[in-house]
Amino acid sequence: GERAAPGSPWPLPQRWTKSAYTYLLDPKIFFITSNAENCTLVGESLNRLSDEFNSLFKAVEEYQESHHRSGDHRRNSSLLSLQSIHLQIDSIADCNQIYPQHNDNEYYEISIPFESSTVGRVRADTIWGAIKALETLSQLIWVTADRELVVNATRIVDWPRFTYRGVMLDSSRHFLPKNVLLANLDAMAYNKFNVFHWHIVDDQSFPYESKIFPELTQKGAYSARHVYTQKDIAEIIEYARYRGIRVIPEFDTPGHTQGFGKAFPALLTTCYGDGDNQPFTSKFNKHAEAEILNPMQNYTYDFMKIFFEEVRQVFRDRYVHLGMDEVYYDCWRSNPHVWQFMINNTFTDVSQVEQYYTERLIDTIKHIGFKHIVWQDPIDNGVQ
Repeated sequence: GERAAPGSPWPLPQRWTKSAYTYLLDPKIFFITSNAENCTLVGESLNRLSDEFNSLFKAVEEYQESHHRSGDHRRNSSLLSLQSIHLQIDSIADCNQIYPQHNDNEYYEISIPFESSTVGRVRADTIWGAIKALETLSQLIWVTADRELVVNATRIVDWPRFTYRGVMLDSSRHFLPKNVLLANLDAMAYNKFNVFHWHIVDDQSFPYESKIFPELTQKGAYSARHVYTQKDIAEIIEYARYRGIRVIPEFDTPGHTQGFGKAFPALLTTCYGDGDNQPFTSKFNKHAEAEILNPMQNYTYDFMKIFFEEVRQVFRDRYVHLGMDEVYYDCWRSNPHVWQFMINNTFTDVSQVEQYYTERLIDTIKHIGFKHIVWQDPIDNGVQ
C-alpha cells in the first residue's frame, strides 16, 4: 500500500483533518501544560512525551552542529513556532488510585490550530483518554528534510472502535524476563492496545508465585530464576496502568493443569489406557488429555477457592480468564470413578461433568469478587 505521510497517527483516528501548514517546534520556547499535573498518571505520560520530544530535539541539534548550522537558524524560519499545548481532562477524580477497567471512556480531541494561534489544545473526558491522546500527539511530530521539528495544523476527534483491544502473551511455555514484558507493554501503548492478556501458567511451567502455595513454583517453574514474584507482578501491573493497559491473568482449568499437578498431584484426574486400568500420563494423542483436574472431589474446589482468593489480591482487574479450553473427555471417560460419579449424579454425557465443574468454579469466582472470561470450547461443548 501507499506509505503514510510523515506525522500520521496510528491507528487511524475516527475523525482526522490535517492542513499542509506546519508549525515549528522550538525546544527553547515549547512547553505543555495540564489541569491534571498533580495526577501521577498524567505526569508520567507527560514525562514520557517530553522524553520523546527531547530525543528528537537532540537529534536535530546534533545534525545542525555536524553540518555547521547554528540552532538559531530556526529564528529565521518562515514557519510560525507552536509555543505550547494545553491538556484539559474533564474528570480527574481519584486519578492516583484508579486502574483501567472494561468500558473505560477513552475519548479525546486534539487541536493544533489552523489559524495563526500558537497554542494547541488536547481535551479528554478521562485520564485514559488523555493517555491515548498524548500517544497520538507524539506521532504527529515529524522532522523535515531541512531537519526542522514540525507538526501539521491538525484536528482529531477519536475514540476506540473496540473497547477490548488485547494482546495475549504466553510466558509459561516460554518464560520471558520482566524487562521483555515491560517492552511489550510499551509496544502495546504505541499501538493503543489496552488489555494485556497474560497466559501466565500452563502444563509446561508454573512461573506465578503463590505465597499460600509456594510449592507451585518450587516444583512447577522451570527453575528458581524463571519465576514472576508478586513484586514483579505488581511492577508489571503498575507499568501497564501508566499506559492505560489492563492486565488480565489466565489460569486455565480444568485442562492445562499439569502445572498445578506437579506440586499437588491429588488435584488431577487419574487417566487409564486401553481398558487395562493402569494409570498413565502421556499415551493420549492430544497433549492436554492427561492433565485434567479431578472434578469429583471437594478438595479441588477448596484449593481453587484459596488460590483465586490470593489471585484477587495480587491482580487489580475485575476480570480473570479461566481458560476452559481443550478439556478432552477421554481421560474422564477412562476413569471408573468418574463413571460412578456420573451415575450418582444421573449424568448421561461426560459434558455434564464439565458443566458441573464449571458451575462450581464460577460460583466460587463470583463470591471472590471476580468476573470471568473463558475460551469458546465449553460453549461448543454445550456448557452453559
